[in-house]
Amino acid sequence: MKLTHKKLLMVLLSFLLACDADNDSSNTNFDDLSESYELIQEGKYGEAIELLDDLILEDENNPQAYFYRGLAKSYLEEYSDAIEDYKKAIELDPEYAEAFNNLGYNKNILGEYEEALKYLDRSLSLNEEDELAYLNRANAHRGLGNYKEAEEDYSKVISFNPVYKEAYYGRALVKNAQEEYEAALDDLTKAIRLDDDYAEAYFYRGYIYYDTKKFEKAVADYDKYIDLVPNDPGAYINRGLSKGGTGDNDAACEDWEKALSLNSSKAQDLIDKFCAYRNNE
Repeated sequence: MKLTHKKLLMVLLSFLLACDADNDSSNTNFDDLSESYELIQEGKYGEAIELLDDLILEDENNPQAYFYRGLAKSYLEEYSDAIEDYKKAIELDPEYAEAFNNLGYNKNILGEYEEALKYLDRSLSLNEEDELAYLNRANAHRGLGNYKEAEEDYSKVISFNPVYKEAYYGRALVKNAQEEYEAALDDLTKAIRLDDDYAEAYFYRGYIYYDTKKFEKAVADYDKYIDLVPNDPGAYINRGLSKGGTGDNDAACEDWEKALSLNSSKAQDLIDKFCAYRNNE
């Protein structure tokens, strides 16, 4: 899953630049790093990379330059290239906790959860109060099916920051995987209270409501999700199933027809199985 990952990483980047201002003896380097930060904030990732390329040519031993270039590449979804930059940053600075954290984050995205755990463990050994590193490690544990460990890390994040909606969402996923449905619903509701437009939380809460046969509540959550994300065929599939659960078969078929128009691979099977009666009316 991407506060979004971009926003989280920008908070981290802002903090790091403040540290560089205190510690970097080269005003020129700091100015270039600051400019690259501004470019990343503006979404001008290519320009940031070009600036950082020049900085690295001038000073190939600057770990911050590799870190920021890796960050820009991450936003461009060039995860493998970003990983190489983060690795260079920690080669130059073996105690660069944030670089270890971002290595873990990128490894998670690539589904390389065992590798991610190694980097995130190292990050937390250097900074045991980094809530973002705990969140990333929780996601790695969840990816591996280590639900107990994942829940512990999500809870750790919440202990640091009780308004961290992504931690409630992640903890809900692992509670649901352990069939703790009411606890999962409670966490998703907390996440939604923190952000009334948290689309993913509505989708997943709707899924659990459907799974626990609370069909009307499921429909309401998918209604909200579709308001926020109107062209997701999976939402129409799931809302149709939920409407079918309430007995509103016509509305269910309409949702599946909408999903079919959005190129859902599942919609036609549902229409053939449950909506053939409409052709005879």
